[in-house]
Amino acid sequence: MTSQRKSPVVRVTGLLANERDDAHDALDAALRAAIDDNLSEEERSRIKPLTAILPSCYQDERERVALVEFSGGFPQFLSELVKNPLAEWQIEMGDTDISFDCHFHGFTQLYASRPEQPVTADIIAITKLNGHAYGSWMGKGNLGRMWLRDFLSKDLPQCRTMIYGYNSKLSTHGIDTIMDCGREFMEEIKKVRNTEELRERPLFFIAHSFGGIILAHCLIKAVQTNDNDHPTIAALHKATYGMLLFATPHKGLVVDDIKRLLVGNENHPRNTLLQQINHKSDLLISQLADFKNLIRDRKIVSFYETEQTRQLEFNEEIQRWERTGDFITKVDSDSALLQLPDHMEDKVPLHADHSTIVKFDSRNNPGYRSAMEKLKHFQLGAPGVVAARFSQARISIRNSGQRIYSVPPETISSYTERTDLSALLEEKLEKPYGSESSAHAVAISGLGGTGKTQLVLRFLEQHKDKYNPILWIDAESEETVQTSFERCARELGLSVDSFQRTSTSLKDIPAVQAVLTWLRGREQRDKGWLVVVDNADDPSWGLRDVIPTGRRGTVIVTSRDEQSPRLFSRRCEKLAVGIMNRTEASSLLLQHLEEDVDTFPRDVWELAEEIVGRLGYLVLAVDLAGAYLCENSGQDAKAALETYLADYGRHQNELLKTDSFRGLTSYDKTVWTVWDTSLRAIKDRYPGTHSTLLLTFFSHMDRGNIQDEMFRLGSLGFRYREAVKPLLRYGLLQHTKGEWPGVTMHALVQWRTSHEEEGKPWRVWWIIFMAIASRQLVQQTDKPQFRRYMMPHLPGPAMIRQECAGLDDERQTSVCQVIGQVYANEGRWTEAEELEVQVMETRKRVLGQEHPHTLTSMANLASTFWNQGRWKEAEELEVQVMETSLRVLGQEHPDTLTSMTNLAFTWKLQGHCGEALALIQECVQLEERILGSDHPHTLFSKATLNKWRMENLELGSI
Repeated sequence: MTSQRKSPVVRVTGLLANERDDAHDALDAALRAAIDDNLSEEERSRIKPLTAILPSCYQDERERVALVEFSGGFPQFLSELVKNPLAEWQIEMGDTDISFDCHFHGFTQLYASRPEQPVTADIIAITKLNGHAYGSWMGKGNLGRMWLRDFLSKDLPQCRTMIYGYNSKLSTHGIDTIMDCGREFMEEIKKVRNTEELRERPLFFIAHSFGGIILAHCLIKAVQTNDNDHPTIAALHKATYGMLLFATPHKGLVVDDIKRLLVGNENHPRNTLLQQINHKSDLLISQLADFKNLIRDRKIVSFYETEQTRQLEFNEEIQRWERTGDFITKVDSDSALLQLPDHMEDKVPLHADHSTIVKFDSRNNPGYRSAMEKLKHFQLGAPGVVAARFSQARISIRNSGQRIYSVPPETISSYTERTDLSALLEEKLEKPYGSESSAHAVAISGLGGTGKTQLVLRFLEQHKDKYNPILWIDAESEETVQTSFERCARELGLSVDSFQRTSTSLKDIPAVQAVLTWLRGREQRDKGWLVVVDNADDPSWGLRDVIPTGRRGTVIVTSRDEQSPRLFSRRCEKLAVGIMNRTEASSLLLQHLEEDVDTFPRDVWELAEEIVGRLGYLVLAVDLAGAYLCENSGQDAKAALETYLADYGRHQNELLKTDSFRGLTSYDKTVWTVWDTSLRAIKDRYPGTHSTLLLTFFSHMDRGNIQDEMFRLGSLGFRYREAVKPLLRYGLLQHTKGEWPGVTMHALVQWRTSHEEEGKPWRVWWIIFMAIASRQLVQQTDKPQFRRYMMPHLPGPAMIRQECAGLDDERQTSVCQVIGQVYANEGRWTEAEELEVQVMETRKRVLGQEHPHTLTSMANLASTFWNQGRWKEAEELEVQVMETSLRVLGQEHPDTLTSMTNLAFTWKLQGHCGEALALIQECVQLEERILGSDHPHTLFSKATLNKWRMENLELGSI
């Protein structure tokens, strides 16, 4: 059957829902009955109303709005709406008067968001002059799709999408100016964003032609408004994250064509508005300059027409205006584009004329695909950025006097001042670069272990009063960058949504965006901030994108990579950190002996100089040697130094055979002997703690941050704490603070200790430990946020297969299952799938195809396919699970019912609506008989059945 366009869409207002569970269905039935009462006998046989009950934008909890279309003709009782498009028609519905209109003035929500998830953003669409709030967005195809409603409801279901209607008809005698239109819009938006939660909800605008002029005017007024004037308008600019501007005439448009409608009436009130928007209008050009200044940090997408529009001509025969005249370009690209740099404004040409540029017949339309891609990017990035803007507005560091010093690591107690380097660092930080980038930037590079981090920490401690805030970002890995930004966001008081990271880049993570936006927004009157990006050694995963910028900022980067200055978008100062000089290194070593170094005799200094010389004056090596000396505090200084030299001599030849280690330094010395000596001291002095075994175990983990919480989850809390103490004392580990405190170890320590007792299955033990901790984490649902901190330590599927090959099938399956569950909970579907496949195959082989555990593993894998949108693969598995469950467990088993429900949802998502409806109906019947009509599973299935029936009814009516 050929699909045909239905009647015009009618809006129904004044509907009031009751508080019953079936309120939606009852209200829909009452509306249909009221319409039926107003139809003639003849009309009832051919006209069918298609109704959609929707929330009202205006925040009355009981108020609802309906959108109604009629198949089979337009009702006679609403004929006044055809004669006068600005009219309204009221009828009685019970004891309530309801109103029908076709003008859609004010705000209208187009679809209801999913109730189980929060609304992520408001989308507001503003139509053109002489357009229609609803009809201007409808496609020209036979189905007449209205993409804001029909397509966005599927692609952006968690957005509150609204259209805004105003009296834009040129045929009326309105006297509205641009200012009047803007005032009307702002008055209405006060009503639909009238709570703090709504005001701070991210806002995306979609504007067509003159709608963009209204938007620009309102945003300019918003930035001039404060909370005392009106909080909603004051919040408008901060809430606005991005906008899609379709053929917006920033410099005016050709109005000669439109003036034809008013020919013969020089005094027509609409002439004033047309003069304001005429091509090269002084008013618009002035507004454009202000608009460009206030949206430079917003996401702007400008669509412009590449096809011409026919001019209007009056058809005497049918007495109406038609576009049959010559071709003209209504809004040229020069007017439609803001002419901002490409990184500020996306410029998108569309093969459409001025009218059809916002009419998309299908989701495959190139224009729609472009618009949808931009909106999805908006939805991903907006929460953190918008939250940061409002948090910044609420928090005033300069007024509260609060100091923020978010720096987890501390300067070592034995730190020895490196006077020349400290002076150089201060000098370089006084040199500004750029106006929109950081005011001061220094890249510090050098070999690992040369003291870069300690140098910066000492600078921070000495200059705490100069900067506020001072923030520390650990750039060792993507995970540590993310957790560092999350810590900084908390310290700054920025509210950001929880975020499960899948394949997105670092710059799109809400906490990262929130902190960067906050820093970038500091003004000249604010105190200067300082951010340290430590261990910035690997730029390949997008580190450059998260380097903070801002006029009031100072950024210090430390890295082993001498090319680290390239991380800055502009030129920066460079500082190379090498080995210590002899005096500094000797002083550092002797500091550990807890005496005034100036009191030591010359022979003690000579011994110290010999030791630091052998260690190559490497800061880390010297400091660890000092830790060893401290353990020999029962000896005098000279004896302690002589003992160390003797120990070093005994180990030197053996350790220097490792050529790969020599490649880490340009010197012919290594630090291996220092750690070996310290490890031996720990073994001798703390034999019952097994500290060195723990250190070797650590070497197989992500050493960047090993949280204490993991060992509590792994049931090793007390033993772990006792074993860590001597490792911290010798400097082989360092404390980390924060929400989840723990320890960290230097990369060379990790490399060195990974070669300890190489014959033991360390990786197998590590994987089993992580599986135990993961099981506890999954079961203890009170701390789900810790999962992200565990991810850097979690073994991957390939490693599990390789290292656990010697375990029996039961243990292998247990490890894969629990670690796969953690990956799935974090949205890491690829890893979860690999492990779930291994679990399923093993259970098929060991337990058989029909064992309940095998069926569970198949269902888990199907769920992972489902979450990746791989519906066909999910369906194949779910069919197997259901058929096997029916045969083995029986139709009434809970697992069988679950498998039926899962398959029904998969069919529904694939568009197999008939099969899905039949299967969910069967589930309802079984659950009512087995579980009872009030069981939560039964209620859920019944609600799903009713919803799908309604959707099928609407589709069938089309």
